[in-house]
Amino acid sequence: LEFCETLREQNGLAMSSRNAYLSPDEFQKAAVIYRELTRLLNLASQRESIFSEIETSKINIRENGFTIDYLDLISLAKFAQIDQVQPDSALIFAGRIGTTRLIDNVTLG
Repeated sequence: LEFCETLREQNGLAMSSRNAYLSPDEFQKAAVIYRELTRLLNLASQRESIFSEIETSKINIRENGFTIDYLDLISLAKFAQIDQVQPDSALIFAGRIGTTRLIDNVTLG
């Protein structure tokens, strides 16, 4: 499995045909996804475990109107959830705002 660079809107939201289903308010609120993934990415460069920070990010994302399917740290080699930052890891997100399901990811290292 290989991840490619994600093209992004000006507010950081991953470009997707699904974005057309977002209201202007939902579109602006959806910027929280990338903000939180980036925050976690920065924290991951400083420590081995970011598990508690992932929980904080979930709260921040929910406060913007999302229902979260998952926000996890995974091993790219095994595509399985892990609890320690590794060189081959990624943060992955899926959730809904309104009726629109959005996904995003950032790789670590």
